[in-house]
Amino acid sequence: TVSITRLGMRPPAGRGGPVGPVGPASTDSQGRFAFAALAGGTYSLRVSQAGYTAVRGASVALATDERVTDVILRAGRHGSIAGTVRDDAGDPVVEVRVRAFNRRSLLFRPVLFPRGESTTDDRGQFRIGDLPAGDYLVCACVRDALPIDKDLLARLASFTVPAATVAR
Repeated sequence: TVSITRLGMRPPAGRGGPVGPVGPASTDSQGRFAFAALAGGTYSLRVSQAGYTAVRGASVALATDERVTDVILRAGRHGSIAGTVRDDAGDPVVEVRVRAFNRRSLLFRPVLFPRGESTTDDRGQFRIGDLPAGDYLVCACVRDALPIDKDLLARLASFTVPAATVAR
């Protein structure tokens, strides 16, 4: 789905269309989309699809009755993190909740936000899907949802995990 929003100041009465969301358009099997009868102005396009990261794409300036046919929007596919949880003896741990936390800044401080979770199966395996590209801390949480003290969590949030370690 491609959404379009008209940007800028409100036009004088009787000239141009309203500022704000104009509406969505579906894409065809080749990803083509169209918006008909747009008033002149500057528009922002955004693409969204299940399994992909929503992307704010191009900003397009249109003259009245202008037709633009070369806008390309690219959406990034989501990835997953998978693995096996084992105990100290190397045996699989069954029915343990595994959570993925994404590091972001909040008021200029690094904070970990939960992004997904899974439970290990009878082989100790888990898979957390539908994750946008980024750095993650993965926790196999036996009792507590987040069994890490807050000081350690703040220190961990300041480190970067290479993007190559996240399965795509």
